[in-house]
Amino acid sequence: MAKKKIYKMPPPAENEVSEPAIAYGEMNILKQELIDDIKQLNDMIALKRLVKYIRRQKKAVEKETIGKEEILAGIEASLIELELIRAGKKKAKDINEFLDELQD
Repeated sequence: MAKKKIYKMPPPAENEVSEPAIAYGEMNILKQELIDDIKQLNDMIALKRLVKYIRRQKKAVEKETIGKEEILAGIEASLIELELIRAGKKKAKDINEFLDELQD
């Protein structure tokens, strides 16, 4: 009878975490620290100001994000412009002009 070969298994990877998981972990730590700080705050005026500030920040972030409709409208406008250029009804922008627009 043949003797069984014993294969060594690779050592387990230590702390293999993807970058997004690390970022979320850091975010959760910051959130928990904020919650702990708020729990220790005993000034009603300061709490009201904090709530007002957080709500303003939340609205500002919501305004900065672009919606699905806006993205689709931009793609549609680009495709229409591309068709006009291909049909010779519109002149394409010079590459340098295009790059200048991207920098602004």
